[in-house]
Amino acid sequence: MQAMIALAATVLISIPAYAADVPARLPDPDGEPGSTTKPVKVYILAGQSNMV
Repeated sequence: MQAMIALAATVLISIPAYAADVPARLPDPDGEPGSTTKPVKVYILAGQSNMV
C-alpha cells in the first residue's frame, strides 16, 4: 500500500515538469479578423469551484 502511495505521489509531483508553457499572446489561426456574420458560440461551464 505504501508503494502505491509513493508511486502516486511521484507521478503527481512530476506532471508539472512535462507541462508546456502557453505563450502570452496566442497566434492568429488564419490571420483574418473574426466574421461578424456568423453566430457566436457560447459555452456555459457549470462545475465545481476548482474547475479550470
